[in-house]
Amino acid sequence: MYYALQKAFSFTSSGRIEWDNFRNKIKVANLQDIIGILSKKYKARDYDIVTLWGYGNSPVIKTNLQNAIKHIEAINAIGSDQWAYCHSYKFVIEFYHDDSIVIGFHN
Repeated sequence: MYYALQKAFSFTSSGRIEWDNFRNKIKVANLQDIIGILSKKYKARDYDIVTLWGYGNSPVIKTNLQNAIKHIEAINAIGSDQWAYCHSYKFVIEFYHDDSIVIGFHN
């Protein structure tokens, strides 16, 4: 899954998605806005995702996006930077340690 994410979205040397390379991205102010934003784009209410931490061989959790949002505090406790990656819809949500949340869509 790390390989699939890195193939779809380029990363900076500091381990963040290289957002300057993507025109199709949305900065999210509120965690609760994520489902609404995605529902407008895809007309679906939930998405199968994998949650990835760090870079490389860290553990991956497969769940649905609503469940991940519900348990975001537990997910954040595992590591400071996470990505919720939906391979089927080709989007990623980056939860970065500076408290920024960005949704990116593969071009």
